[in-house]
Amino acid sequence: MRSAVEPKNVGIACSIHDLSDRGCRIDPIPEGIGCQDRVALRLAGHGPIEGRVEWLQPDRGAGVHFNRPISAETFRKVLARHRRLQARDAPSAQDLMVLRGELTSLM
Repeated sequence: MRSAVEPKNVGIACSIHDLSDRGCRIDPIPEGIGCQDRVALRLAGHGPIEGRVEWLQPDRGAGVHFNRPISAETFRKVLARHRRLQARDAPSAQDLMVLRGELTSLM
């Protein structure tokens, strides 16, 4: 008889990069995470946004593909929060996320 594997509920802070409506890159790679692992992310307080780890590269991080595309409204809110942090010159603002050019058209 196979036993069910309990999911790990671990909160880990990481930077979000290359955000699109279908996924992102996270860095650093959380310890113990592997390809095809399920993850749930909170972007600027929105979420959980569920996805799956598609690739791992020690020098780049991990690629996450979202189960469902992020809505345009969520994009606008994430982008607005990022811009507010930049305006306040928050130390982590430049590391918060690198947004692709197409996201600015949502504002």
